Amino acid sequence: MKLLNEKILLFVFFLSATLDAAIVQVQVIGQGEVIGAGSYTTGSNATLQAIPKPGHEFRGWSGELVGNENPLTIKIDSDIKAQAHFEPSSNNIIYVNGMPAIAGSFLAKLNDQGRRLLKRRVNQVGSSKVFRRNRVLTDLVTIEWDAELNLKNNLNAQNLSADALKNLSQKKSAFKSVGIRKQIKELMDSGNYDFVEPNWILQASAQPSDGGFSDGRLWGLRNYGQSGGSSGVDINAVSAWDRSTGSNEVIVAVIDTGVRYTHNDLASNMWKNPNEIANNGRDDDGNGFVDDVYGIKVVSSYFGTSRSGDPIDDNGHGTHVAGTIGAVANSGGDAVGVAWQVKIMALKFLGSDGSGALNDAIDCIDYAIANGARVINASYGGGQYSRACKAAIDRANDAGILFVAAAGNEYNNNDRYPAYPAS
Repeated sequence: MKLLNEKILLFVFFLSATLDAAIVQVQVIGQGEVIGAGSYTTGSNATLQAIPKPGHEFRGWSGELVGNENPLTIKIDSDIKAQAHFEPSSNNIIYVNGMPAIAGSFLAKLNDQGRRLLKRRVNQVGSSKVFRRNRVLTDLVTIEWDAELNLKNNLNAQNLSADALKNLSQKKSAFKSVGIRKQIKELMDSGNYDFVEPNWILQASAQPSDGGFSDGRLWGLRNYGQSGGSSGVDINAVSAWDRSTGSNEVIVAVIDTGVRYTHNDLASNMWKNPNEIANNGRDDDGNGFVDDVYGIKVVSSYFGTSRSGDPIDDNGHGTHVAGTIGAVANSGGDAVGVAWQVKIMALKFLGSDGSGALNDAIDCIDYAIANGARVINASYGGGQYSRACKAAIDRANDAGILFVAAAGNEYNNNDRYPAYPAS
């Protein structure tokens, strides 16, 4: 019996030795994530997949992994420490304290001196151009650095060793960080501005799955425990509908990726610009947008400048948000909105990848103010605190508009770690 127990112990020891766990650690450099890191049994295979965030691309592995194969399958013989490198698809993206912004693009507020000196629609100041944003808000301007000086470099990460790739990423990050601080200092030293800040890149907040009300998929409207959750944990939509199903007098501006205004659940609830004649190819109301019947599209800077009166959705996020707000009831479709009767104003500043520039978001806020919106829905976030954005929200508040911002989907304590514009 003693001999048998000893043999069992030896077998367990042998088994544990052959099945030792090895850890695969991957440090992310840039904007992206890696799936597949973690604990593995030695001798097994692991597959790592690098997933870049919108507007970025995977450039390669470094450390104890090399190359740019993605996904990458490796045999686990021991612990592995490596880095995954992500870089912007465009050279015009820069990171400020870890947050993406558009290189060479700034938002600023003119002071008294600046107002006296910069009277034109477009002003040349040293190596930058200062654009007045519109005819009314003469103190808020957009600054675009000269293209020839726009934080560019010719460094290339192709065919480099692991160490060279890591050093390259660090050098490029340091180069750009110093560059933007220098630019802001130079602009402030001109004496023309109360403040100058980066033009942050914003992202659409994650969207949940769509579904129907009658079969219980839209449990946020009516939750009776159909998905295994707690009955009654919803927004009490049914009780609210007993009092009101909304009003066509209320305009809700959806600032997002646009809206598919032809959707059968949305078409009859779309806002229409009373001062614009559809499809005549003219700017009837003189606001700078031709045929802006349902709203506007303002997608510019590193996405490729595009300003028009057609806010059609090329991503889906904005259409989903609009449906949650105001999909028509009893229309035969799957969705029903919280407000059955409402007018949706479509304001597009996020591109097809779900990213957009802060200055374009502010343009959309000002359009909503000028055209009678009662509510602004901002299901996006990113960047750091912006005085220009706060001023735009204050203008909306002064106009009696309720500004609703997404809290985010990252399980973040926004009181402790602010997320903007919600915070």
